[in-house]
Amino acid sequence: VTLSASVLTAATLKGGAGGDTINFSGVGAIDNVMLGDGSDVVTYRGATDLLGGSVAAGAGADLLSGNAAISASGASLLMGAGKDTVTLTASTFGSAVAKGGGNDDKITLNIAAGTDWTIDGGAGNDSVFITAAAGTFDSADVLLGVGNDSLSVNGDISVTGLIDAGVGDDSLSFNTG
Repeated sequence: VTLSASVLTAATLKGGAGGDTINFSGVGAIDNVMLGDGSDVVTYRGATDLLGGSVAAGAGADLLSGNAAISASGASLLMGAGKDTVTLTASTFGSAVAKGGGNDDKITLNIAAGTDWTIDGGAGNDSVFITAAAGTFDSADVLLGVGNDSLSVNGDISVTGLIDAGVGDDSLSFNTG
């Protein structure tokens, strides 16, 4: 499914069982994307506002990516069981949640603005990479969960929130330069 130049307020786009591919190109806004089990791919290109809604993936190796200015304030990115990958460049990520499911997940976020967000790797050997603009890591929570996880943060890392590495042999890296 490919959607271009649309605004889908108060709308839910549902995928079924099996691998779904959904491309958003220049979609101004979308509330909810619900995917069934299977290896799903969701790609955002162009400025998109998630309207505080959610992207929920079922079991399977899912890929969620966005290479443009995405406003994810108040949004929930919920990846199900499976080796999931989330790669987003978010213009705004305030009060948002990105959550990996069970298994080995990779979450990469480039956050330009927003505070009070949460990243939860879930169970498994997860890799979390965050590039944060000035002030965006304030009041953020990063929960790595059970497993041998890695967290790498680049940018402003003044933290008043929580970093919980969980149980496992974890690696933490912070680069302020």
